[in-house]
Amino acid sequence: MPDRPYCDTLLHRSRRKTREVMVGPVGIGGDNPLRLQSMTTVATADTGPCVDQILRLAGAGCEIVRLTVPTETDAENLKQIKSMLTSRGCHVPLVADVEVRMSYPEACEAVVASVAPLGKEYQAQLQKGLTEDRWVDIYENRVAARLIDHVLVYLLERIQVLRKLLKVFQDKENYSHAIGGTYLRQRRILNLWGQSLDSAEGRLRAGDRSPFRHWA
Repeated sequence: MPDRPYCDTLLHRSRRKTREVMVGPVGIGGDNPLRLQSMTTVATADTGPCVDQILRLAGAGCEIVRLTVPTETDAENLKQIKSMLTSRGCHVPLVADVEVRMSYPEACEAVVASVAPLGKEYQAQLQKGLTEDRWVDIYENRVAARLIDHVLVYLLERIQVLRKLLKVFQDKENYSHAIGGTYLRQRRILNLWGQSLDSAEGRLRAGDRSPFRHWA
């Protein structure tokens, strides 16, 4: 049977342990119960109907309410909506689904900038593909823009791994230099007495004749 990392058994239901995330006073994941959430269907800029709908959702047991925020006007109205809900004794957490709109050149610039850690050559090739060869259609710029976050997260994780490896190599190199330096100093001291460090017998004789042997 293939490995099922997210399924302990096919015969019984089990809940995977996750990290707790707080949405206002409401905890999600961890040992918290499943949370009920829903989304408004009226325009966020329309304050009165939006507030009424949120109150009805909260009264029906909804613990988190999502609102779509496609424009700056909608975003600015969130404060008014929250204020009216608080004045009416409703403290349900609100989650804004913000829609980012970018022009095609803006999306291309953002994507190219996100892969800067890969080098200028890679950036130039990607820039050419997006602007001249049109790898991404102009109507797909939203998808390309949303991929930026995933690319950045992956690159940051890889950079952290490389930094840790670099530190390990530097520590090993410093240790090797320290050991090598001690070996060379011993070799020069014994050679001053006409003996070779490669000869165990010669090293012992040189050590016996050394005036510094009583310092050891």
